[in-house]
Amino acid sequence: MNSPSTEMNNQQIAKLLTEGLENKDSWGYGFRRISVKPINLPDFKYTFTALGYKDQDGQMYLGMRINVDQYSPLELHKWDLDTDIRSVWPDMLGNLYRKHMQSKNLPTRQI
Repeated sequence: MNSPSTEMNNQQIAKLLTEGLENKDSWGYGFRRISVKPINLPDFKYTFTALGYKDQDGQMYLGMRINVDQYSPLELHKWDLDTDIRSVWPDMLGNLYRKHMQSKNLPTRQI
């Protein structure tokens, strides 16, 4: 994956994605997003966005969205902030890619 996050460590990415959710009473989406582009899908026309989400019970989630339209599919993964974010992103990205391609009855590639 190529993104500005390749220059950031796991803790820095986590801090960025959870900005705005630091207060224990805060919930919803973090203020910041990271654009993620898979290096093995150079001709795929849609982008992916990573985000942080916290539910009302305080459970954190790492999110990935495929940006296809205003109803873009979202994949959420429970996140304990010690999770190696870059190890989770490829699976999330791959799941979204396969779901999108299958919804359009298009063949998928291994990513």
